Amino acid sequence: MKSAFVRGVLALLAALWLSLACPRTAWSHELDSASLSLVEVAPGRFSVRFHASSETLQKQLEAPASFPRACQLHDALLDCNPSGLVGTIELP
Repeated sequence: MKSAFVRGVLALLAALWLSLACPRTAWSHELDSASLSLVEVAPGRFSVRFHASSETLQKQLEAPASFPRACQLHDALLDCNPSGLVGTIELP
């Protein structure tokens, strides 16, 4: 009975040693995050900055957001006329 116990302990120690001595490579997916910043630079006009953490996400999001109809996006400037930014901003 004692030798069976010793063999069991040795087998457990051997398995533990193998699991520690032969590490496996861990694989993960790319973490995608994005941010949209709006800064009012003049009444009704906003500087728009969109940043994505990966090129893949940047390419997938051709337009970072849909702005209210009264607003027009030209490059990095959002012009909402004197009425200002009124309405809903929708993110994809």
